[in-house]
Amino acid sequence: MLHQIRTDRNHVVDQENYLRARLFDMLIGDWDRQEKNWRWSVHQEKGKTIYRPIPLNRDQAFAKYDGTFLWLLKSIPAMGQMHSYTYNPKNAKKFNKEVYALDLALLSDIDEKAWAKQAKFIQENLTNDAINKAFLQLPYELQDETTTKLKLYLRNRLKN
Repeated sequence: MLHQIRTDRNHVVDQENYLRARLFDMLIGDWDRQEKNWRWSVHQEKGKTIYRPIPLNRDQAFAKYDGTFLWLLKSIPAMGQMHSYTYNPKNAKKFNKEVYALDLALLSDIDEKAWAKQAKFIQENLTNDAINKAFLQLPYELQDETTTKLKLYLRNRLKN
C-alpha cells in the first residue's frame, strides 16, 4: 500500500480516518502503532483507489508499567518507548515515536483544521454513556477502583 500511494496518484489513503484513528490511539494511550498494526480496506471511488485504515492489536491501550523490574527495563533504550496510561500525557512527541515515520508518510496533506475537526468528532461521539457501557464489558472481577481511575483519565484526556 505504501508503495502504491508513493508511486501512483490514483492510490490514496483516507487521511481523515487515519488521523481519527491516531487521535484515538493517543486518547487510549496505545503507543505501539507500528505499520504491522494496521490493515487497509480498499475502495474504488471516482477512478481512485482509497485505502481506509483498520487498526489492529490494541495491546498497549491503558497500559500500566510499575514496579522496580519494569522501571529498570524501561531504562534500556530499546524499551524506553513503553508508556503508562496517565491522567495527563507528558510528552506527545516521545509517545508517538514508534509511529512517526508512518504518520509522516500518511498525514502529509493534513493541516491543523483537520486535526481539530477529528478531535472534535471524537469528543462529541465518545460520550460518558459510551465510556461507561464499554467498561461494563469488562469481566465483573476487573470492575474496581482501577477501572474507575481509567475512566477518569480517559475523560480528562478527552477534554484536552
